Amino acid sequence: MIAAIIDRFYAAVEKQQALGRQVTHRGLQPSQVPSENLMLAYAALGDHDRAGVMQKLSADSWQALEERAIVRGEMSDFSTPELRLLTAMLPALLALPDLDELFEAPAMTNSPEAIEVIRVRIKPQNPLWGQPVRLEYELNSVAYVRIRADDVFMRRPLTRYIENETECRYIELPADNGEVVFTLLTRNGRVLEHRETLQLPTWEEDLAYER
Repeated sequence: MIAAIIDRFYAAVEKQQALGRQVTHRGLQPSQVPSENLMLAYAALGDHDRAGVMQKLSADSWQALEERAIVRGEMSDFSTPELRLLTAMLPALLALPDLDELFEAPAMTNSPEAIEVIRVRIKPQNPLWGQPVRLEYELNSVAYVRIRADDVFMRRPLTRYIENETECRYIELPADNGEVVFTLLTRNGRVLEHRETLQLPTWEEDLAYER
């Protein structure tokens, strides 16, 4: 019984710390995040006055947090310590850009961390013009991805929520010369970019491929 209580306490602290790191990466100053002592206090309070805590987060505020990719799902799915932490940071969180604005902002292009969280395979390697090309991408520790292809491909930007810690997806584009940009919101709140260049083979490469 006591061991279970201790486990719940430390789990609540770890979830709050993860949420604190996430919003710091998203733009909050460390001073805007409650201290570790407050997180310990929130964890110690457990579910005390849960209804009162939930009342402080209106439906509109919760929707705004979802639009900013701070939370996802129902308020009831979150622990009371997490809700206390969100309530304490609410004014600062609502000042953050929403997901669309976040993906439009400059990001770290092809950073080492981006290479760690996304892997892309292009099939086939030597396509003919207009032939369907599949970009298979594997994501690790990514919450959202936006895929934007150059205008030559005539595809609208696509934003996807990534439910699992690791997922494999793909998109198909008509073969042409252009670039595809993967903008990633990682689970720890970092925004990264990864770029892939699609290029039609030259006639020399075509000839070598046919041989």
